Amino acid sequence: MSEDFNTARGVQIGQHRVDLETWEVSGHEEHSRLPEKPFRVLEALLERRGQVVTRAELQQRLWPSGTVVDFDNNLNSAVATLRTTFGDSAKAPRIIETLPRLGYRLVGEVCYDVPDQALAAQGGPADVLDPSVNGTERHTRPLLTTAAAGFAIAVILTAVTLLMAFNKSAQMPGAAVAEAGPSSRIEMPDNPSALASWQRGLYLQAQGSDSDHALAAEAYRETLWLAPDFAPAHTKLSETLAGMSFAGALDLREGLGQARDSATRALSLDPSSASALRVRSLANLHLDWDFPAAGRDLESALRIDPLDAKIHLAAATFFMALGANDVAVVAAKRAVELDPASSLLKADLGYFLVAAGRYTEAINACDELLQVEPDSVQALLFRSIASNKLGHSRASLTGALKIMELGGVASAELERLEQGDTESALVAFRKWELAHFQSGKARSLFHVAVRHAWLNQRAEALSLLERSLEQREPWLLYLNGYSQFDSLRQDPRLARILESVRGHSLRQDDVDELVTSVEKLL
Repeated sequence: MSEDFNTARGVQIGQHRVDLETWEVSGHEEHSRLPEKPFRVLEALLERRGQVVTRAELQQRLWPSGTVVDFDNNLNSAVATLRTTFGDSAKAPRIIETLPRLGYRLVGEVCYDVPDQALAAQGGPADVLDPSVNGTERHTRPLLTTAAAGFAIAVILTAVTLLMAFNKSAQMPGAAVAEAGPSSRIEMPDNPSALASWQRGLYLQAQGSDSDHALAAEAYRETLWLAPDFAPAHTKLSETLAGMSFAGALDLREGLGQARDSATRALSLDPSSASALRVRSLANLHLDWDFPAAGRDLESALRIDPLDAKIHLAAATFFMALGANDVAVVAAKRAVELDPASSLLKADLGYFLVAAGRYTEAINACDELLQVEPDSVQALLFRSIASNKLGHSRASLTGALKIMELGGVASAELERLEQGDTESALVAFRKWELAHFQSGKARSLFHVAVRHAWLNQRAEALSLLERSLEQREPWLLYLNGYSQFDSLRQDPRLARILESVRGHSLRQDDVDELVTSVEKLL
């Protein structure tokens, strides 16, 4: 580790300056703060500037042994965040270079702010750095991993959260404010222990990993044990549980059921909580297939907070379930516009575009994401599917082989597939994908059916879907969203399954009315 790095307060990387104590990034008129995981990646790259930092080393540094997390996607997302922040590109890297299957290397120009330089720039005396030694020792940079540092960051996050909440309530339409009533006013708990656990939950939730989210949920539960009527904690608990459910960290039905309970309690205390409305809408949709109830909550959430990207993503899911795929694309695009730095939202947009049959747009959207996150499995998959639909088999195979490479398939096997018959290689990829999925933790009947349908194994796919219906798997909502089922669209058995999901009482006129009422709020 270089002496400059060890003693620096800040570092200039290209056109951006990073404060190594607060993790703030400034450049031109932009100002932001790096989340912990991207900062830790940057920290590792700075320590060994010009050298390769392997993915295995980063995994151990960011997620120590025993941590359960989707390492590949989380690391890819962290690196993508850094590239977005610094305006870098994976294809023509100026700052962070990717070495496929190995790791990353910092190649950009770096200039450190050592303490004396930084203080001189501020017009302050050098001994302010450490008055106890009159400036004879260098000021060392804390890594912000202690409980005290985490608490300090959480206080900042709390202040920002509350300020945003007050700003939003001040901007709400008059009708929404009237409906919310006096209970929408946020009052912090006066119990110091409740306040501390609340701040700890905010800090942990911001970290992003499954283990952090699990700890955040426990912190919110502790807050509510001490302050049971603190509405924001009910809302945050519902958000955390819902996120863990969709990520596979919790059983989907069990987790969403708990999330709905928390959201409902939050809304009884604060009817203006757009986030709680979003969670309850998702739960009603996935657990009960209750489209009218989900639509009502979604409408209310959009009216209260039309600038929340997650609410627009929930709307895209709602439209997809109703078969309004083009409207789902509108909602997904709006979500990306509202949060352009989110790689997950961009990957979801690729999914919605493929589902709508807009394959060229899907390829373009995936390419945009792959420029900053070349190892995004979701983007590679949706691009491969779209390319195949357009008859571009070789382009489809390129993406498929990249996914297999990321999945650990040997180079010799990848080379054999690339040099052989393209269609046969694509079938081999689909067989590998099925086996790879079945070897993992989440093996829902629905998702196994998707993969059998992709192999044109129609009887197996339909049998699995019927079993999925017997178990009322929430994923059946996405029947309209998977092009893999296109070969089954005319089969009456698939039509019966779709009808069961939507409900016999939901006529096409009802569907059109639901779509129209929510669409006008996008």
